[in-house]
Amino acid sequence: MDTMGNKLSTWLAEQLNERSWSARELARRTNMSQTSISRYLEGTRTPSPDACRKIARAFGIANPQSVMRLAGHLPPIPEPIAEEKEALAILRTLPTPTRATILQMLRGLRSATTYPTAPAPTLTLAEPNTQYPIPNTHPPNTQSPISTLQDQITPLTEQYPALGPLFDQAIETLPEHAVQALIYNVQIWISSSPKDIFTTLHRQLSDFLATMSS
Repeated sequence: MDTMGNKLSTWLAEQLNERSWSARELARRTNMSQTSISRYLEGTRTPSPDACRKIARAFGIANPQSVMRLAGHLPPIPEPIAEEKEALAILRTLPTPTRATILQMLRGLRSATTYPTAPAPTLTLAEPNTQYPIPNTHPPNTQSPISTLQDQITPLTEQYPALGPLFDQAIETLPEHAVQALIYNVQIWISSSPKDIFTTLHRQLSDFLATMSS
């Protein structure tokens, strides 16, 4: 299987051949050294994001992201999946608040497998073997999203008081569809990292609020 460096070097050689350019000519057009271009062609050096932009510009490529993906600076575009067409068709029929809720739920699911390290908390955390109940994400329809979230976070803020201000901000600022997404995501975050509840919730909730306010 080709590595990112091999994919880039192969692509770069193909582009030069199509234009009958030498490495020296590309170096001139990108204002980079011929040594750097030669190493990109050999696959022994990876161009920086800025170098990728220069290469794309020299080849007349309007969007440099394709070059950045070959260099490994951006993740590859996932292959289409069987459910993609149906999901997109359904999503287009839904009202904007519902689409926003679904998007937040998907973000929660995607982020459930990887958590950046949050700053060390100032409070005492539960022992690693502490069993924490997973909140119910299917509350009765008679209860408002705000009330459901308040019920859900009460045991969390009692055990981890530093989370209180973040949840208060969520309750005060988020629209109803975002609160519904948050209820769902809290369960995902807890169940995915039961041994480090505070770090996970602190980071994910901060990111969630930042996303919704942007």
